[in-house]
Amino acid sequence: MAERALVTICEFWSAIESRQLTWHLGDDPAERLRYVAIVCRALGAAEAAQIVEAALHRLACARTSEQRKRCVAELAVNLQQTNDPVDALISRFARDVPARAQHWPVRHAQA
Repeated sequence: MAERALVTICEFWSAIESRQLTWHLGDDPAERLRYVAIVCRALGAAEAAQIVEAALHRLACARTSEQRKRCVAELAVNLQQTNDPVDALISRFARDVPARAQHWPVRHAQA
């Protein structure tokens, strides 16, 4: 499952950097974002996790697809401004995947 987490965060962060987050997350972004928040915490990107969790709260109140798209756009902007060194944390996580594979919180990610 650590490998899945690595792929998820790499795809997610790439979508932010390429300004394709709305397309990447699709019409129902909440489930993917919940997992991304878990992965951010596992990486040590606490600020990024808080930003994603705040977006999840805003998405819960969004009633239309346009409101959801606006929430996702704001999320992308906020994550681009995070103080967390996400690229470096992803790189460190990738190097440590074999060791982390035994201890990954699988049940929490699927709950």
